[in-house]
Amino acid sequence: MTKAGEYVAEGAAERFIAALTSDPLVDLIYGDDDDLDKAGRRQNPRFKPDWNKDFFLAANFIGNTFVVRRTLLMKALDAGPCHLPGELLQRLVMHAPTPRLLHLPFILSHRRPEVPADATDELAPILWSDEEARSLSAGLQRQIPGISISRSNHGLLHVVWPLPSRPPLVSLIIPTRDHVDLLQSCLLSIRTKTDYPNLQFIVVDNGSTDTAALRYLESLRQEPDVKVLSAPGPFNFSRLNNLAVNSADGAVIGLVNNDIIALEPGWLREMVSHAIRPDVGAVGARLLYQNGLIQHAGMVCGIGLLTGHPHKFRRSDESGYMGRIMATQTLSAVTGACLVVEKAKYLSVGGLDEDHLPVAFNDVDLCLKLGEAGYRTIYTPYATLYHLESISRGFDTTRIKAEAYKREADFMARKWNVRVVNDPFYNPNLTRVREDFSYAD
Repeated sequence: MTKAGEYVAEGAAERFIAALTSDPLVDLIYGDDDDLDKAGRRQNPRFKPDWNKDFFLAANFIGNTFVVRRTLLMKALDAGPCHLPGELLQRLVMHAPTPRLLHLPFILSHRRPEVPADATDELAPILWSDEEARSLSAGLQRQIPGISISRSNHGLLHVVWPLPSRPPLVSLIIPTRDHVDLLQSCLLSIRTKTDYPNLQFIVVDNGSTDTAALRYLESLRQEPDVKVLSAPGPFNFSRLNNLAVNSADGAVIGLVNNDIIALEPGWLREMVSHAIRPDVGAVGARLLYQNGLIQHAGMVCGIGLLTGHPHKFRRSDESGYMGRIMATQTLSAVTGACLVVEKAKYLSVGGLDEDHLPVAFNDVDLCLKLGEAGYRTIYTPYATLYHLESISRGFDTTRIKAEAYKREADFMARKWNVRVVNDPFYNPNLTRVREDFSYAD
């Protein structure tokens, strides 16, 4: 199927047929696409991820050219005629019983923009129209009472998942050692700029010796919503958090670095609303450096030594490649600097690996373990905070720290091998060297 104004690429039919023949269970196949300028020259390739439910809710990243089995098509049409280009696709992938989707990472169609390419918003090809957004919203509301959709930044859709009338208790875990100014700023920002109504703080002291820090920790022990745990010894991020999780009263936990600063009141509501979804594991936020540039908008496996932060150093008002800074989506991993997950799910996969990953990659490992257990990792840009990255510990630049980092990376590469090489939420046509969603060399 394709839309007027789009052209099937040379050789695409053969690729579609080969895929259908090799996998008799696949229901719908889509590929990458690009634009044609007035002279017919190809430009603006859109290299897409594999099926990504939450990204699809934000934007039609699949596009209008795809192959679908007749049986699935007939099921979708049983609900009545489709009057909108995207309505049929929504029925096929969102409302049909567990369809199997396959992404082929090749340019299989070309689009001729309705206006000159140099005047076209780069997101225009993937944005849902207002009518399609209403159709998507109506379908979701029939399935999930209380869910809502609004048009957000850059024309992308923001799906707001409902919280129960009594939101679950969230235990925010903050490891610390000295650096009392960081801890004070972190706690003050969360207390004054968070509208979530049901919070517990667990501060894990990893052997503070500074007099001002010890005095402040003692004052926190008097606060009814704060627990202070003592955990001296060598820094082991995994051990500190596991200790706190076991002590947490909340059904939901949040891992929060002591150099995190809350910026807007709804950040935790947004993250918890995803974390309590039955098929979601870890939820990560959009994190900014103090100068407003992107520090974290999700993680991709296979960049650099092991993982990378695509879109790093982009401006916070940019939409990113295919809108992926500003779109809620499934990713392979998110950083543990600000991560929310249900306690039961965390414990079901053994928490963070304190034996093999005391410092680095423990968050990636957690997300991959949750994924292996059937839970998706979600990145949401609608929770935005500052992250003063590694200020409290410094960067891993000394020889001993660098050797430990390499040792933990080697462990991850052995453990997850194929998974960290082939990230389904990235694309093999994109760089494995840089953190910028640029094209592969």
